[in-house]
Formats: sequence, C-alpha cells, structure tokens
Amino acid sequence: MIAILHSNGLIAGFINEVTNIDGDTIHALQGGARGVGHDVIVVEGWTYGEEVISPVYEERPIIRYEDRDGQIVPVETTEQIMVTPEQRVSYITDGTATYKVGDAFAPGQFTDVRDLLPESPEQKIARLEAELAAAKEESLTAFTAIADLYEMVLKGGGGPV
Repeated sequence: MIAILHSNGLIAGFINEVTNIDGDTIHALQGGARGVGHDVIVVEGWTYGEEVISPVYEERPIIRYEDRDGQIVPVETTEQIMVTPEQRVSYITDGTATYKVGDAFAPGQFTDVRDLLPESPEQKIARLEAELAAAKEESLTAFTAIADLYEMVLKGGGGPV
C-alpha cells in the first residue's frame, strides 16, 4: 500500500510499502514518516517508482586570458555549466494514470484503504486495554447485581424462589 501525502490540492509526497499508521506517524517497510503535517490517503493497486531526470548543461562562451610570449591575450572558449542538477521525481501509476509529486490532486479520485492496514503494536495495546476495562466493568456490574439479589433473598424480600 502507498500513502499519498497531499496539501492544498497538490501531491506533497509518497510513502511506499506502508505497514501501518499510528496517529501522525506512518510506518513503512523501509522508513516512513513521523510528525506528518499533510493529509494522507492510503491506496492499493498502484505501483511506486522514481524517475531520474538527468542534469541539464549549457555551453556558454567565456574569455580566458593566456600568457603568450609575455603578452596577456584574451582567448575565446566555451565552458559547460550545469543549469539544472539531477533530480529524482517519485510517482505512482496504476497502468493508466500516473501522478507525480507536485501534481494537482483531488482526494475523491482515490479510495482510502487505511482500514485494511494492520494495527500497530501501540494501537493493539490501546484496543486490548479498552476491551479489558469494558469486560471488567461488565463483570463488576454482574457481580454487583448478583450480590444485590443475594442480599434480597437473605433478607426475605426477594419473593418466592
């Protein structure tokens, strides 16, 4: 599963191979993100990839000065200057559509499947503690009711048994 981080109608990033989400922390097989300040949608059936965009160079004319027999002479030459450095752009695709970081994003285009993610250990502990507390409360209520009935029977106010 892939987490799509988005904000203000734009895709801010992707997290591949998401294993679970716990509050504002996204866990993945290789890394994840903590303190996520973006909206998140988890999708399934998409493939994550990275596109490498090669750097762009331009040849620009320059003038160098050389010493020729004691004379400083200007010499025209060219120099390769990097205009744009190498970039890695992450994307997701389902075979028909492709979305890259920075693309416009409408959350309604995707189905959020985060409910299919397994619980994190912290989430499981919290759920089990809540279930245990509810079971204890239920048991206490049942024991209190039984004790009340027992007292009524002992006092003779319980009616025919």
